[in-house]
Amino acid sequence: MGNKRNQASQYNPFDELGINLDPEEIKRQQAKQTELHERLDRLIHQTFAQTDSGVELLALWNESLQITPGAVPGMKILEVGIIEGKKAFIRNIILTIRKVEDE
Repeated sequence: MGNKRNQASQYNPFDELGINLDPEEIKRQQAKQTELHERLDRLIHQTFAQTDSGVELLALWNESLQITPGAVPGMKILEVGIIEGKKAFIRNIILTIRKVEDE
């Protein structure tokens, strides 16, 4: 009986998920994700802040962001969600450009 209790106290259901919780592996994965995000940020900056066509496209998108209402009477919730998603996409590009330029 003592043996069963010892086995039960050692059982960890997370072991069955196949996730490596080794602290060194977690650090490696976090570093990999950070590197990926920084690379994406630089590419967004290069595309939308350093090329004439990117600057022009972002200016047009920003103008539409400011002009387009988020919701008007009679709109379905899905339509509102799509509009807000487009606005969030444009805002994220603008914020990414600012972030890269502030670094």
